[in-house]
Amino acid sequence: MPTDWDERLWQAAVEEWNDPEHQDERDVLAVELLGPVRPQEFVPGARPHDWSPGVEVKQRSPRCLALTVVPVKSHRGRYGTRTTTILIDPTLADAAAAYLAARCADAGGQIVVSISSKNAFRKRLARLGQHALPEYNVVITPYVCRDQAIADFKVTLGAGAAVAAAAGQSTDRTQAKYGNVSHGRKRKGLIGVESARTPRAGNVARARDLAARRRPAPPKDELPEGSGG
Repeated sequence: MPTDWDERLWQAAVEEWNDPEHQDERDVLAVELLGPVRPQEFVPGARPHDWSPGVEVKQRSPRCLALTVVPVKSHRGRYGTRTTTILIDPTLADAAAAYLAARCADAGGQIVVSISSKNAFRKRLARLGQHALPEYNVVITPYVCRDQAIADFKVTLGAGAAVAAAAGQSTDRTQAKYGNVSHGRKRKGLIGVESARTPRAGNVARARDLAARRRPAPPKDELPEGSGG
């Protein structure tokens, strides 16, 4: 897909989901384009530690938008972050962030983004993707957005605990399965990530160290002068 596929998807949503009845869907898409949120996390329901109304979006200041998620995958509360908050500067980030900031301003500073059916939203998003990217044989799903966000966060923040926290994961080992960094882009306006429970880190660093150890040494005739080779 083109590097601006998400911008084209958002523009299509602005044009096609422009009735009041589509407000919730626009809100959900805006959040999905800004952070790696699972579709089930938008559905109100019981979580291991508390009830979640959906994703809470709060404007802490004109330059700080906070997206708070209660992850659904926590193995009965034993793992996960409990809560994750992604901080974004809406004056620097893409149009979806500016949209959410305006929604918060109109609502007194905070909104809750939720949907009643993740399957219904998935189908509408797939149709929107076909309209936005007709020349590409691809189905846009919420997990496509999540995967892209993880890849972007790796490029922007560096793979490790911060990315794991953003994705609602208990360890930085899990992120190796998602978000190929070669497809990532540096995100404008991404301030950082907060989480109630810090993910276990070290797997990414160990993998890098192991790769460095396995890297073959250069031939002696390529060693720099004075290296003792």
